[in-house]
Amino acid sequence: MGLDISYHSNIDLKNPCTDRDSADVYLFPNDMIFGQSDGIKGGEYSCDGESGSFRAGSYSGYNSWRRSLAELIGYDYDTVIEMIQKSLKRTESLNEVLGESESPEIRIPFVELLFFSDCEGFIGPVTSAKLAKDFAEWEEKAKKDDHFYGRYKEWKKAFETASEGGCVSFH
Repeated sequence: MGLDISYHSNIDLKNPCTDRDSADVYLFPNDMIFGQSDGIKGGEYSCDGESGSFRAGSYSGYNSWRRSLAELIGYDYDTVIEMIQKSLKRTESLNEVLGESESPEIRIPFVELLFFSDCEGFIGPVTSAKLAKDFAEWEEKAKKDDHFYGRYKEWKKAFETASEGGCVSFH
């Protein structure tokens, strides 16, 4: 068992399929705290854009890769998760816990991926665009480790594609 990723662009999000046979993708929202599904309802949809998939690895392998992703941006993965959980238990936002209370948005790159299910759900087009930007901004530093970078490029392609009216689906 492990984690598989599929990604799509141009999903017809306004018209969920009523016939399972005509659906190209099934979306199951699994938002944690960042609203990664971008308000898209779960269900079956058709897609007339680009699609692709890849194996993210075993669950432990994927989580090891996420740890490396956190390290790439200068964070310890467990510390990031602890800060997020701490913000959930208090009235402060995550930005305030991080000491960034003036910012209207969270500044940790990749946070929507770092704090997302490792087994199911999807990330919608708006969040995918933000993550695609993060992947583009950190790419040069990611190139320093060939094994890590191979997987990095797959994720980058997935989020770039999904940012065009689609999603990245975890299953």
